[in-house]
Amino acid sequence: VGDPATKSGEEYQKDGKTFHQVTYTVTAMKESLYNTFVDEYKEGYGKDDFDLADHFERRKKATLERKITYWFEIKKEAAPEKN
Repeated sequence: VGDPATKSGEEYQKDGKTFHQVTYTVTAMKESLYNTFVDEYKEGYGKDDFDLADHFERRKKATLERKITYWFEIKKEAAPEKN
């Protein structure tokens, strides 16, 4: 169980060519651990002794994250000829 993949991208110019860089970030956590955090949140939220910042810090530390960057050359198509 984890958050959906997110992506970000930018265009770069090099040697007269245009490239699009796309970085995907994927996060995951074991389902049993995720369910434990969800239950803890549901039971503790709004209570004086529930440390919300600590909860999310521990959740962040328990989350696996992988970033993958891909580069794609953008080729410009020639404009159609006018008759």
